[in-house]
Amino acid sequence: MKNLKTYDSWLNESTVNPIVEDLLTRAEPTIQQMVNKSREAYVKQYEREWTKYDETITRLIIISNMVRSFEIYTKHNDRLVNFTVKGSPKGSMVISSQIDRDDVPHYLDTEVIYAGGYNIQALHYRYITKTNLTKTGADTKTKEIGEKIKKLSKLEKINKEIEGYQVRIKDNEENIAKNSVLSDEEIKDILRKGEYGSTIDTTWEDVVRNKGHYDSREEFETSQKQYIADKIVFWKRVNIEWKIENNTALKKNIDKLNKKLETLI
Repeated sequence: MKNLKTYDSWLNESTVNPIVEDLLTRAEPTIQQMVNKSREAYVKQYEREWTKYDETITRLIIISNMVRSFEIYTKHNDRLVNFTVKGSPKGSMVISSQIDRDDVPHYLDTEVIYAGGYNIQALHYRYITKTNLTKTGADTKTKEIGEKIKKLSKLEKINKEIEGYQVRIKDNEENIAKNSVLSDEEIKDILRKGEYGSTIDTTWEDVVRNKGHYDSREEFETSQKQYIADKIVFWKRVNIEWKIENNTALKKNIDKLNKKLETLI
């Protein structure tokens, strides 16, 4: 997927509470471990490729939840003193930290449990926090990341739509190239094998036998020749001209979607 900013770019753009910035720096190995676990679980469960988008959105969701578990209890002038990560008997992990506020130490321990989900957006870790800090209710950074996740989801949706159009354009181009070199006789053979098979090969004898409404053989043969010619023209219209027109429309749609991408990035 194109047009996705890197995590480093995203971090550099942020106005981060110092303690949150410190948290993200210290937690980076843990964040990557959590992303890796999500990747392994998702690929195993759904047997599909893990894309760059999957990696990016999962990282943002993990960061968002981790930031929130700290942000709602901390203040701008708090200081993160200790930060450790250990496995728990439940198979999850426990993040233990000491936070000093006005030179008074406090603890903030969070148990992190992988919860899974039916799609990338639903993949998540549950955070169960124990602390002697009172809630500050701060959520500026959490909201900021949430907006980035929403924007990223919109970008991915548009990119998927563009990819779908590109597949259709390629398929049309292959059919146009293949169909454009066919002779009228080859197209007639195709028509014969399709729904018009019973009429393409109608003969004068068939008309006589079925008491068709023609005054002469010559009239029938002229009419039959024109009928086949019209069917060949229509086949070319459907299988060549319409596909060319469809590609023109699809390319216009792609241009419109690319303009949408530019406004979102």
